[in-house]
Amino acid sequence: MAVENKALNEEIERQKKLRASAKNIVEISKSQAAVDTGRLKRSISFVISLDGKFVFTEAFYGQFYDNSMLEENINTFWDKSEPYDLIYTDDNGDPFQTVRKYGSGRISVNRVPNTKAKKSILDTLRSYRDNVKKAGGIKSFIETVAAKKID
Repeated sequence: MAVENKALNEEIERQKKLRASAKNIVEISKSQAAVDTGRLKRSISFVISLDGKFVFTEAFYGQFYDNSMLEENINTFWDKSEPYDLIYTDDNGDPFQTVRKYGSGRISVNRVPNTKAKKSILDTLRSYRDNVKKAGGIKSFIETVAAKKID
């Protein structure tokens, strides 16, 4: 019983140290972020996933090299044996690029395709095209839509 409590207390202390380290990394990165409209600073954060992995997020300004130093700060201050994810998000908050560091030390970088948005746009265009065909042409379609708006 005492051994279990000791192991549990050690795990709790380890989690507390990791949380403090993550908060420190986020605060430092926010202070180093380029000041635009404040969006970059607001986007820098971390969460702990259900499996206990730390996930850092930041808006991606990489094409202008104006990201904060979040990734460098993680490499400097984060415990090397702890895995983490770093997710860069696009303007809509969707994942754009993911950097994963595994417990073995291996790092992988994946670009996330935004197929959901493309699929939604294509579906909208296809439904528009189909509705125009059902109405008997563009003129009939416009008259039908105008009649529905009046009702």
